[in-house]
Amino acid sequence: MNCSEREIESVKIAGMLHDVGKIAIPDSVLLKPDRLTFEEFEVIKTHPEVGEQILKPILLFDQERNIILHHHERWDGKGYPDGLAGADIPFLSRILAAADAFDAMTNNRPYRPAMDVGSAIAELEKNRNSQFDERIVDAFLKIL
Repeated sequence: MNCSEREIESVKIAGMLHDVGKIAIPDSVLLKPDRLTFEEFEVIKTHPEVGEQILKPILLFDQERNIILHHHERWDGKGYPDGLAGADIPFLSRILAAADAFDAMTNNRPYRPAMDVGSAIAELEKNRNSQFDERIVDAFLKIL
């Protein structure tokens, strides 16, 4: 996707740290084996902003903090925390969003077992241009 070495390194670092804000989420919400209530989901949605704030004192992570802050934005503008849409979402956040979603789908969660890779691929394809930037989905699937 024509990323520079610096951008690739930033996505790697952001990928490792993107959920650090979840340390502020109560285990009763984070590990809940059932569907979250509206209120519980509102708590979960704070983790990108909390993570960005946790990393703020580390001045070396400016770009990574921005990636982390926006990794749950959606191409259609229905994401969080800022409801950004399309190209307004930082490019590297869009990359992390697709990779994070694939990882989440293909690993066990307290509320559901892991999907098989084929089902996860189908979900990425189904959500291109709604949740995900289609160019990123296409690149991701080509590499996969």
